[in-house]
Amino acid sequence: MGAPQSLPEISEHNCLTSVPQEIWRLEGPEGPTTFRVTGNIRTNSSEVVRAAVISGLGIALRSTWDIGAELKSGKLQIVLPQYHGSPRVAVYAVYPCREFLPVKLKVFIDFLSKLYGPEPYWDKGLNLPN
Repeated sequence: MGAPQSLPEISEHNCLTSVPQEIWRLEGPEGPTTFRVTGNIRTNSSEVVRAAVISGLGIALRSTWDIGAELKSGKLQIVLPQYHGSPRVAVYAVYPCREFLPVKLKVFIDFLSKLYGPEPYWDKGLNLPN
């Protein structure tokens, strides 16, 4: 069958999902899109989905931090590189008041900003499409 070449072709593939990921939210050339996928594996374990996709049992929507090593080694490949998962996921540092911010907390926030900044450490060297 080969890799899907367009979004409609995804429905022809076995999509491996972890609950509640049966609805995929992607952003691409046409803007944001949402669609329901189906497949023979739907589990509450992201590790099961990861193992199944590495074993070649289907395609999955995974974070690069989860499969970065497999992308680097060529064991996995990105399909439809013009699309990416919704960037609506974020890491927030929540604290009571900025006025009296302890130095330790400021140092920690700066550390998080560098670690997860514009290009997270796990994406370095992956040559991801923009």
